[in-house]
Amino acid sequence: TSLGAGLLMPFMNVFYRHEYNASDGLIGGLFAVGSLAMAFGLLLAPPLADRYGKMKVGVLSQAISIPFLALMGFAPWFGVSALAYLVRLMLMNMSNPVYQTFVMEQVDEEARATVASLVSMSWNFGWAFSPSISGWLQVKFGFTPIFILTMLSYVIAIFLYWRFFGQAERESLHR
Repeated sequence: TSLGAGLLMPFMNVFYRHEYNASDGLIGGLFAVGSLAMAFGLLLAPPLADRYGKMKVGVLSQAISIPFLALMGFAPWFGVSALAYLVRLMLMNMSNPVYQTFVMEQVDEEARATVASLVSMSWNFGWAFSPSISGWLQVKFGFTPIFILTMLSYVIAIFLYWRFFGQAERESLHR
């Protein structure tokens, strides 16, 4: 997930400036509202996870965010892309707290600090080198391959989350 996010998210201001000629004020306003949308998703996630299961909510919220990512990148109008940005931001990020909680529930208490560090390190790993690749691709080909690669990485990550961790959740629910 972090590989795809690192390709795109650090450059959203560049994307909106380049593709829609949006002003700094408009982009800044969108990002501010995006923080509120993300906060709403973070508040919504725990009750949904309690009702339906952590990995189910995590995987479904991320999967549902992908069409909004596509709309965000390929919408003909700024308003449509901006609305898709807000929905995608809320959906994609609402999975974070439930995923982190799920991970902590799977490991012994003594290992939680180490596992939390490893999860954080793996997230930062993608953000450490993906922007360099993205910058090169943007110069050569524009934003189209960035959006496609981000969607592809998200689909792969969602499949792997479900494949490896969805089964663990199903087994723990049946105990």
